[in-house]
Amino acid sequence: MKKHMQKHALSIAAAVTMLLGGGMQLYAADKIADTVYHNGKIYTVTETAAEAREGNDARTVDVVATLNGKIIFAGSKADAESKGFLSVANVNKIVDLRGKTMLPGFVDGHGHFPQQGESDLYKVNLNSPLLDGTVNSMDKLIEALANKAKVTPPGQPIVGDNYDDTQLLEQVHPTRYDLDKASTEHPILVRHISGHMSVANSAALDLYGIDENNQTEGLVKDKDGKPTGLLLEGDAMALVPLKVKSNPLQNVSRADQVYAAAGVTTGDSGTTPVVQDVPVFQKALLKNRLNIRLAYHPMGYYGASVDMFGWMNRAALGWTDDGTPDRYTDGSNALPGGSDITSLPVVMYSKPGQGIPYEQIDPSYAPVRTAKLPENHIFLGAWKFVEDGSPQGYTAWMKKPGFYDWGEYTEEDSFNKAGYFNGLPGTRYMTTEDLTHGLSIYHKYGHSTETHTNGSAAAEAWVTALENIVSMYPEVKDTRHTSIHGQTV
Repeated sequence: MKKHMQKHALSIAAAVTMLLGGGMQLYAADKIADTVYHNGKIYTVTETAAEAREGNDARTVDVVATLNGKIIFAGSKADAESKGFLSVANVNKIVDLRGKTMLPGFVDGHGHFPQQGESDLYKVNLNSPLLDGTVNSMDKLIEALANKAKVTPPGQPIVGDNYDDTQLLEQVHPTRYDLDKASTEHPILVRHISGHMSVANSAALDLYGIDENNQTEGLVKDKDGKPTGLLLEGDAMALVPLKVKSNPLQNVSRADQVYAAAGVTTGDSGTTPVVQDVPVFQKALLKNRLNIRLAYHPMGYYGASVDMFGWMNRAALGWTDDGTPDRYTDGSNALPGGSDITSLPVVMYSKPGQGIPYEQIDPSYAPVRTAKLPENHIFLGAWKFVEDGSPQGYTAWMKKPGFYDWGEYTEEDSFNKAGYFNGLPGTRYMTTEDLTHGLSIYHKYGHSTETHTNGSAAAEAWVTALENIVSMYPEVKDTRHTSIHGQTV
């Protein structure tokens, strides 16, 4: 199937070329098109919802023409010939698809660009065979980390990405002792594919002073009270903030290549500070390292006591500080959702209580001041909220009966998870009151939000919060608040 798709589908190269490469360079005024595609099966994906449900009569055209980065013609061969689109005298380039399939560029519905780049370039790939990886057993996981340790100076950190306990032969998370088999001379941290848990080896736990005396929720311990290395959710994961040094511009460049090669022409980014991300994206654009477009979703609110990213992002996007405890909650003149923020003049803010400007932490984060940037590359999306944990770690906030306690099973069961259940009732990152308050900041000014609601209880709290804010501001009619993930709504 894979070889068949590679041979007959052109969604990878053609989609990117069609939407991005067709007109990036300006040509002579006498040309009516930059690039023309023909002689293939070209799907337009322009069906109505009703037509798409039927799935029988997908719309296709014979010819597509682009000029200055935009599609200017999509139609029949006869119509294209009559308009001169298939004449070499009229266009700069004619691409013969040779019977291959061509699709519009794909839009990433929910991702974290450019994490893929950092993962590929600087971390150990722990993907399972489902994702073109090789890690399907604990031995394979240890081997991958041990190979990295052989080429890493002792004492330097090693970080692995995307292990999946459900795809391991043993059907369990690794422990500190498993990771110690890879190396005891390197602090090691591996991150679960969900992003909601990680595992540290003994050297990493020792580096940050994590032992049996630590009582942080989500720090999983064995029967003797010693940390197993498994860290569930934000508070526990923050205990071991092990990172590898990476180049932000290289991360963007690599992620851009990966997305474009898969036919993705609009990526999804966010949940991190505008002052950190946007300057890097702008520099990448100037260096021709960012060719896909991005929908950027700034973090909206963590709760009143720790709302650092929220107020910083609002400040960066034109909100006014009106003296409230949340800061920058006057959105009267703020940039509306969907705005082109490619050339946003980013203002730097110090971390609260530290006085360290971001540009002194990494020069890549220094703002772009005077350079001319292209238009319509980075768009302001919905404001991001995170309400609960993840079903993969049994930390999603669930209604009764919640999760099964796999510890009730015996060794003979076909799906054995003995000792796996962590016993937590679920992780909430904010109360329903905080969620209502946070959403109301944006709803009041007609801004859209997207809220991470994995568990059924989290989803219900989110709906309650929506009911509350709609009642608070009945004059606001057109908002598009969204549940992200929503696996157990």
